[in-house]
This record gives sequence, structure tokens and C-alpha cells, in this order.
Amino acid sequence: KYPSRIQAFKGDIANYEDCEKLIEGADYVINCASKIPPKSDHDPKGTYLSNFIGTKNIVDAINASGREIGYVHIATVAMYGDRSYPTCWIRVGDPVISSDYDYYSLYKLKAERYVLESGLKKFVSLRQTAVLHKYMFTNNLKDGLMFHTTWNGTLEWVTDCDSGRLCTNLVERDVNGGLEGLWNKIYNIGGGSECRVTGFETFEQCFRLAGSKTKKIFNPNWNITRNFH
Repeated sequence: KYPSRIQAFKGDIANYEDCEKLIEGADYVINCASKIPPKSDHDPKGTYLSNFIGTKNIVDAINASGREIGYVHIATVAMYGDRSYPTCWIRVGDPVISSDYDYYSLYKLKAERYVLESGLKKFVSLRQTAVLHKYMFTNNLKDGLMFHTTWNGTLEWVTDCDSGRLCTNLVERDVNGGLEGLWNKIYNIGGGSECRVTGFETFEQCFRLAGSKTKKIFNPNWNITRNFH
């Protein structure tokens, strides 16, 4: 929609000099960079570089710039660890304990802690829930991620469009002075009550679109019972 206002820059978030160039002249930085499951499961080193070192580089570059830049950190509710029924609710003050073998949330946790202890004057951490996008179902058929989902896992989805709208509103309202009290805090981000389902219900809705049912395709023991990211 606004091609003249977009500048593409190719770099490596694990390279500090690239991050210095990236934030040059910026008033806000929204850090969505992350290696996520299932790729993160197979590449612990790459996950460390993107999820932790990348965040550290951006935060250090902002501090070194001497300018007040609004830093929006995209974290994850996976940092709370596995949640299955009946443990449905998550509060920001709950302990953050990554699931076993989940490099994704482990390095996201380290990254958020670095943000909190960095001395940034203007930041916010948004702990995103599972993001629903139009490629999710077909991607999961290819990458095996669906077998990482616990049947009785509790999910509150949010769409990619709403996540983008959140970031847009955050910047626009801050520019207009309408976000007093928001900064320097942590928030859980979800889609609301209509987006709350179990893992099984998520599968059922997807397979219904294909004219089938979960119980026709899956055996119960095909999926993990814990450590869902």
C-alpha cells in the first residue's frame, strides 16, 4: 500500500553492525525476528543466534545510539511452559519455565530478560500466543508440527492480521500521545474468548474444512502428551 515508504534491508540480526545500520534514524523498532518450531528444534545454535543474540544486538545498538527509540519486543507465551487442561489461564506474573527441549522459548526467555535488565528507557514486551495464518494448516501437514500439539492443550489463538494491527495501533497512538502508562511493561497477547480452544478442537475445525474428522485420521498416541511449546 505504501511502497515509497518501505526500505528493504538485508542483513544478519546476529551481526551487531547490521543491527546498528538497521535502527539508524528509527523512532520505533518492532523486533519480530525469531526462529520458531519446528526449525528451532533442529537448529539450537541458529535459534540462540536469532532469538537471543539478535535481540541483544538490537537493544545494545539502541542504547549506544543515545536516542530514545520505542522498542517493541515480541516474546511468546511459550515461556510459561506447557499448559494443558485444566491449567488454562496464564498471568504475566506466573513463573516462566520453558518446556523440556524447547530451544525456542528458552532463548526467547533469555532475550526478554536481557531487555528488562538493559536499561532501555522505552520498551514493551508482548508475549504472543499462537498465531493463526492462512498457511498454517498446509505448513503443519509438511513439517510435522501438528504432532507437537497436545490434545488437551489450552490455546487462545490470535491472527497474523490482528497482531499486525496491534503494532500499527501501538505506534500510531503513541505518536498521538494516547498510550500513557503502556511502556516499560509486559503483556500477554491473545485473540479473546472466541479464540479459545483445545488442541483437539483446533484439529477438528481444520479437518472439517477438508471434509473429514480428526478421529478418522489420527490415533490418540501419535501426539505428545506434554512439553508443547
